[in-house]
Parts: sequence; C-alpha cells; structure tokens
Amino acid sequence: MTSLKYTPDDFDKNFCLKPPVFLFFALLYGIKDLIFIIVPSVVSFVTKSSSLDYVENLIQPEMFVTDVLVLLVIISLVKRKDGAHNSWRMVWRYGRLILSLVFLLHFSIYIYGLSELDSVHRVMNHLDLKGISFSILDIVCLAYIFFSQHVKDTFNDWPSNKTKT
Repeated sequence: MTSLKYTPDDFDKNFCLKPPVFLFFALLYGIKDLIFIIVPSVVSFVTKSSSLDYVENLIQPEMFVTDVLVLLVIISLVKRKDGAHNSWRMVWRYGRLILSLVFLLHFSIYIYGLSELDSVHRVMNHLDLKGISFSILDIVCLAYIFFSQHVKDTFNDWPSNKTKT
C-alpha cells in the first residue's frame, strides 16, 4: 500500500499545492533590504521617532536587484490563480531557479567582498556577525529551495493546468 505524498489540506482553493511555510520565510529573507527600508520609514512616520537607525547597518544596497527578483516571485505567488496572465505563470515556473540564483548571488557578493580585501588582517576585521549570519541564511535557503521536493512540486503547480481540462 502506498501513501499519498500530500493530503487534501496541502492544497488551496484553486487545487494548487500550498507553498511550505519555510518558503515564505525564504521569500521574506530574500526581500530583507526592501523590508529594512520600508518598515523603519513607516514606523518613524507613525511614531514621529527616528530611533530605528540601527536597521540602517543591515541594509545592503548591492542586493536591491536581487530583492526585485524575489519580489517578482512573490507577486507571481499572489497572482497564482485561475485566469492569471501567462507572464506570471512563467515567473512562477522559473521561481525556484530565480530564488536559487538570488541566494547564490547574495552569498557570492559577500565572498567577493572578502576576496577584494588585500590582507588577512583586513579580511578578519571584515568578518562580522551580520555577514556570517546572512551567508549562513543564504546557504540554508539555497539548500532548502534546491533540495526540497515540496518546493519543487509547488513551483511546478499552477491552477490553469487543472481548470482548462
């Protein structure tokens, strides 16, 4: 007797496989630089305070291009309904590849920054908790997106595959 891979609860109202929870965390981490700009701006506007300046140190401007790519995947997730434009379907179909490249690029930019330093002493001074933490998160997200069967199946699923038959 074989067991089913997914239960009926694993599907949404469009009969598509729901994205796993960790994928949502990976998507949020993928747009962290945009979040680190928007949230403090809104909070400081609402509270009339500028005490969130410490978040400025977490922003990496070189990652904005990758943030936009992740944002496209997030929009395609939101648009993942019957009748959505084919361009969103294509973004979703390649979403796993896009996210893999984004996290690989995040990691590569950090390593490249270290390789540009001309001495071991400067490299050791440049190694900080933020960079190491972000690099570890990049590797974890990359491995999860690359190896998780649930993520693979989710990105292969689109509602029009089922409703047009």
